[in-house]
Amino acid sequence: MASIFQVLFASDIASLCGALLGGVGGFLVARGLSPRLAARQSWQPVILNVALPPDLLRVDTPSSDMGQ
Repeated sequence: MASIFQVLFASDIASLCGALLGGVGGFLVARGLSPRLAARQSWQPVILNVALPPDLLRVDTPSSDMGQ
């Protein structure tokens, strides 16, 4: 929406207004569609879990000897 406003009005303020309208419009569309999607039996949300294996994670803690 911002690019359309930028082309039509050739102004940065118009581009900003288009970005705001596009963001609000996208949020409202997603909010309107979510109850219908949640009611469908075949649709289930996906929860992503990103984790490192324990052997790839290294935590270095300063010892109290070096601090004094």
